[in-house]
Amino acid sequence: MPTYADAPFTEDQQEAYDRVYDRLARGERFTGLRGYAGTGKTYLVSRLVEQLLDEDCAVTVCAPTHKAVQVLSEELGDAPVQMQTLHSFLGLRLNPTEEGEYELVAEEERDFTEGVVIVDEASMIGREEWSHIEDAPFWVQWLFVGDPAQLPPVNEEPSPALDVPGPTLETIHRQAADNPILELATKIRTGADGRFGSKFEDGKGVAVTRNREEFLDSVLRTFDTEAFAEDATHARMLAYRNKTVRRYNREIRAERYGADADRFVEGEWLVGTETWFHDGVQRLTNSEEVRVKKATVDTFEADDQSEWTVWELKVRTPGRGL
Repeated sequence: MPTYADAPFTEDQQEAYDRVYDRLARGERFTGLRGYAGTGKTYLVSRLVEQLLDEDCAVTVCAPTHKAVQVLSEELGDAPVQMQTLHSFLGLRLNPTEEGEYELVAEEERDFTEGVVIVDEASMIGREEWSHIEDAPFWVQWLFVGDPAQLPPVNEEPSPALDVPGPTLETIHRQAADNPILELATKIRTGADGRFGSKFEDGKGVAVTRNREEFLDSVLRTFDTEAFAEDATHARMLAYRNKTVRRYNREIRAERYGADADRFVEGEWLVGTETWFHDGVQRLTNSEEVRVKKATVDTFEADDQSEWTVWELKVRTPGRGL
């Protein structure tokens, strides 16, 4: 059984690796790998990819969203594997319906190469995507990697991908345990009692503030940085209500660009609120992040002589230009 002396597994990781590798070697069609944040799922997958490539196995790594694919690409580094969204691999596209919604439509002919497909963030796979996965040919083997503590697909029960046979990593390892954010997430997940204190050094970690003013000042300083201007994943703010999200977004934007800034500003980050098609081709997906490269404004007069203000934006998403 392959092991790696230069970066050895812990005992539970080695056991999980062996089970996953054995299932793939036996030709099992579906295999699962579950684990909470900090248990080493990504590390295990990277070693598995390395081994499969050494055996000349075709490996494709997928995730449900473009953002997740981008994160995967950064984590796996220069590994010579194909990376794409799950929809792209399955040949699925979103078609608008007459009711103003969208439906998944498969290409009439889709060639699937024999090999292993690793799907990260498997908890996000819904019933509709799962049915297309089951329709894929038998020579495609699937490894579903997911966190059972993550949210299920919207308006659905937990993903069927989490029910696939395979090991579960349960031990939070030292490197992860020393991460204050993962430490806090683990306490929340396990319902730990007690107060959560600050653990914040060199601009990283968890800071507990005493009031809204102190909190807002911390938020504004975090987002008003060149690091965030270049990378939208540098900082994230979570809130329970959409109303709260909108309020803080307005305050953060006013701090960065001024209270009287134009509707769109070069360099700012935007998030799509719906899927956008151009000439019948899907160009942006709902919740996809883009950065404004150029913004121009114009006006035109409608047939009823009313005047409309129109913005034309040139945007770019991380990892691909538009």
